[in-house]
Amino acid sequence: MPKQGILIDKGWKWHAGDNPDFEKVDFDDSKWESIDPTKDILDIPQLWSSDIGWFRIKFTVDSSILYNALALAVSQIGAAEYFLNGQPIGSFGKIETKPINITAEEPLKGSSLALPINKAGVQTLSIRFAVQKNIPYHGKIPLQIFTNNALNLKVVNAANLSS
Repeated sequence: MPKQGILIDKGWKWHAGDNPDFEKVDFDDSKWESIDPTKDILDIPQLWSSDIGWFRIKFTVDSSILYNALALAVSQIGAAEYFLNGQPIGSFGKIETKPINITAEEPLKGSSLALPINKAGVQTLSIRFAVQKNIPYHGKIPLQIFTNNALNLKVVNAANLSS
């Protein structure tokens, strides 16, 4: 695995709405739309058309890295609850059914979640996501002073997080 990790930027699916079954590994998301969550949050209209939605992606872990401690380096803007293979692994922000109670969080640079992968093969990452609509999100600023990505996630070797 490269020291900087592997960016998870292709293969994402999105569905507006909320259903606890969406976190399950065997849930059929084949009819969900493809989406790029690494885009500017203001350029993803799907996030604004519903109160809560879900991102899902499947990725493969090779047995050669299975015994490394893996983590998910997280950069986000919004509120998100993370599930790996149907199990909760963490959250940033607060998602409530009443939109007024949603609280976005932009984690500090270097924030991560442990990825407790115990078998090689296909893994399913499901993310319950909501935009806090009653706050101003900064627009595009020259020289990329701010990142405004909905989600920017990397799988990294946990030993490389402090370097």
